[in-house]
Amino acid sequence: MCLDIKEQFFIPICSKILLGKDISYVDLPVLTAQNWDELCGFASSHGLMSVLSNYLQTLKIDDEESKWAILSWFGTTLQDEQTSVVMSSTAEKLAKIMQRGQIDVMFLKGMCLAQYYPAPTMRLSSDIDFYLFGKSEEGLKVLDGEGIACDDDWDYHAHAEMDGIRLELHRYFIDIDRVKTNEIVEQALKGLAEEEGKTYRCQWMGNEITNAYQMTPTMNAIFLMRHMAIHFVSETITLRMLYDWALFLINEGKDVDWKKTIALYEQTGITDFVCRIEQILISKLGMPVADCMPLKPIGGGKTDRLWNYILSQKARNIDYQSPMRAGIMRRYQLIKDKWKYDMVYPKDSFWKTFMYLAQRGVRTISRRK
Repeated sequence: MCLDIKEQFFIPICSKILLGKDISYVDLPVLTAQNWDELCGFASSHGLMSVLSNYLQTLKIDDEESKWAILSWFGTTLQDEQTSVVMSSTAEKLAKIMQRGQIDVMFLKGMCLAQYYPAPTMRLSSDIDFYLFGKSEEGLKVLDGEGIACDDDWDYHAHAEMDGIRLELHRYFIDIDRVKTNEIVEQALKGLAEEEGKTYRCQWMGNEITNAYQMTPTMNAIFLMRHMAIHFVSETITLRMLYDWALFLINEGKDVDWKKTIALYEQTGITDFVCRIEQILISKLGMPVADCMPLKPIGGGKTDRLWNYILSQKARNIDYQSPMRAGIMRRYQLIKDKWKYDMVYPKDSFWKTFMYLAQRGVRTISRRK
């Protein structure tokens, strides 16, 4: 599929929808059934299928094959929206379980970010991430008492399943063993969780739920960017992550303690990456974030390379059905695309990180066997 279909049609439509702008005047390019199938795959890989759901219903197309392609896309988004409703219900159930155990919960990422979208169902999550304010062990016992067993408890988060929804209990906000500067970020987030972590209640949950919180704007400004950087190095960034960041800035940027946040960016060496992401939001996605943070966007060749990598599909062509093959390919790509590491972690040793990830991959494969 040509990049111009993505950049001149698909992305502008998504941006306008997410900004609540009128799209009735947008000209629909001539697309074949194959184009629609490819756009569907692209939208799926970037987590944006549901954003265009209502727009697809307004299209008047004569080609029967294209109609079926769009109908299939629309059907998938309906299923995704149902999953989103179930996930929201499961999160409330989880909060109630923890409330009975007198444990407070902080929900991370997806479900909280969905509140910035025109409709929360536009932002589907793959799982429910949550933090228990240092009471992970107590939380595991509470879940066990409900018949919910957790595994992977050797990692920085433990996994479980409830009502068919995957749960991720974070002992730490991020993987502190991956790179040394992650420890700095983790300590900052833990400190903020103690100081202000119970300021913002999850207002979309029922009034009877009094123990559910979301990250404060400053916590999110630190966590979301670090989370994006980690994904960029290990795999890639999706457009949904970029839209998450943009909508967060538009809605909460004014309430971020930018002095504290930028100082941490500088300390961990990620400022250059943040400024290049800001440039992409403005110039490629058309998101009005220029006045949402006191950093100047950076363009140029490195930013173009970053953008082109995000649009490419090559980082997603890994066979995860074979853990050993996936592990080898991911380590190979880490070396091949070392420029990504250098952009995000300039203050961390590449080879120390490589050896850590290689050893962790071996442990994962052995455990699965």
